[in-house]
Amino acid sequence: MTTPPRHYSGSKPNDPRFRLLCPGLDESRFPPYISTMSSLGSRYLSLKRWSTVLVQRQPEDTEEYQESERILKGWPPLEGNDASKLEYLKHLISLASDDMKQVTVYVSVGFAVTALLLSGKLSENVLAADLPVRVVLMCGIALLAASGTFFYRYVRRIHITRMALARCIPSLDIVRARELWAGAAGMGARHLRAYNVGLTLLLLGFLCEGYVAAAVIL
Repeated sequence: MTTPPRHYSGSKPNDPRFRLLCPGLDESRFPPYISTMSSLGSRYLSLKRWSTVLVQRQPEDTEEYQESERILKGWPPLEGNDASKLEYLKHLISLASDDMKQVTVYVSVGFAVTALLLSGKLSENVLAADLPVRVVLMCGIALLAASGTFFYRYVRRIHITRMALARCIPSLDIVRARELWAGAAGMGARHLRAYNVGLTLLLLGFLCEGYVAAAVIL
């Protein structure tokens, strides 16, 4: 078995990055494949250095990002003429109406899916299905009914908030209107939980009824 010569007489790697990896060593004492190893090692160090720079330059750490975040989290000033204040109040009332319509669509779709499963020829297959499938169907109907209850509570609170917003129009009290809709004691902070619970129950009901439909059709 031959061993590599102790002193290599060929050309040196001539790679200054080699000295970074092996300081104080003579490159001529190593065979040529050391040059390849030094090149790979230097590339690893370069990638590590650039990854460190990228981590250190996250946008959250910059002053511009912090200033932008401070502006976005703060309330804009409520300034303007009477026409602008009136448009602001009308826009808040319109947002409340759109929110009510969206919740109504959720409830309508939930009951439409239930009616589809319990009507026509599909209902015969559902009623003739195994007991676990029928239990899942009943759970889905119960979840949809519970979601409708929470949505009804949320819509009722929106309706009350709309009436309170309408009472702000004669005096153009836009500060009270903003607190009613988005303040710490307003609609979003106090009654958004009912919406989130209703939406969660609605999705669970859809999953149950989707399982029943798949079990019956497939």
